[in-house]
Amino acid sequence: MRYPVDKNKSDFQKNWYVASGFGEFRNTYYHNGVDLNLKSGGDTDMGQPLYAVADGVIKYYHKSKHPNTGYGLHMVLEVDTPKGKRWFHYAHCLEITDQAKQVKEGEIIGKVGKSGTKYAHLHFSCFKVDPATLPNGIDTIAKTKQQLNSWWEDPLQVIEELMANQGSYYRGIDLTNIESIKVCIDTWKDVVDGKYVKFEDYEKIKKERDEAINIIINKEKAISNLEDEKKTIEKSIESFNKKIVELNNQISELEKKIDDGSKEIIKKDREIANLEKQLEIKENQLQADKEKAKIECEKKLKDQEIRLVKDFETREKQLKEQIAKLQEDLKKKEVVVQKEFEVPKDFKRRFVLALEVLLGAYEK
Repeated sequence: MRYPVDKNKSDFQKNWYVASGFGEFRNTYYHNGVDLNLKSGGDTDMGQPLYAVADGVIKYYHKSKHPNTGYGLHMVLEVDTPKGKRWFHYAHCLEITDQAKQVKEGEIIGKVGKSGTKYAHLHFSCFKVDPATLPNGIDTIAKTKQQLNSWWEDPLQVIEELMANQGSYYRGIDLTNIESIKVCIDTWKDVVDGKYVKFEDYEKIKKERDEAINIIINKEKAISNLEDEKKTIEKSIESFNKKIVELNNQISELEKKIDDGSKEIIKKDREIANLEKQLEIKENQLQADKEKAKIECEKKLKDQEIRLVKDFETREKQLKEQIAKLQEDLKKKEVVVQKEFEVPKDFKRRFVLALEVLLGAYEK
């Protein structure tokens, strides 16, 4: 195992730097790899050779699909590792190996470029799953943190872990990881043929291998049980989700009814407010009309009273004048009558009494 741009860690750290790290968030997606640049800056890394990090197969590549967009010219190297299969992604290349073929560790398979981007650099990533199974194949990007952690891992960490365990293949196996154990079993022939360093105690290795097989069997049984439990849980979740949907629908209907009722109440409140306002206006108008009518009535009564008083005073004056005139005429006639006739002694008294009765009737 080696680095894609230099053979060992010291040379890599001396000449290269990580311009953009694994998992960085970029507006709408997570960076699923690392961007590598020469420390000399600018586009000085343009055309630098790209090496196969391990023995493997150039499994996928895009040379003419979208050379000026996305990942530009890019390819994927499939490698068998103690951790299981891994797919190393080389992107934004100037040149790539454009055929599916076996390559050896350290073999030049392309050149650093800037296809599909502005500045020369190597975008280097590591798929944990076969990219052919992903939504957009090798062009897939990590839109969520879950996708990032499920489909990719930090490629430099992978290389450093595998380089650290390179001295002894079997000691690099994680006995708690099924995929790692399967790789050990699948590649056992490579171990005994000397492709990897062998242990001196072969019987011990064989015993540990048998134990590893038992671990796989037990783990697969446990996985099968877990899958059954998972299906049961998924059915429960599905049923629960249906109930939630039904409850949400009921809640929506209730909220709609409440909303309609609230709107109707608001409408009625407005109508009541308008009626109360109109009633208040009518009451105020009625009160004003009453006050006005009262004032006008009082004024008319006052005017009528004044007019009646004046009329009474005028009539009284006229009657008094008439009475005075009558009295005067009476005196004159009395004198004449006295001369011509002999008037009864109580005539005058009876005449005055009749006048008083007449005057009293008028006043009533």
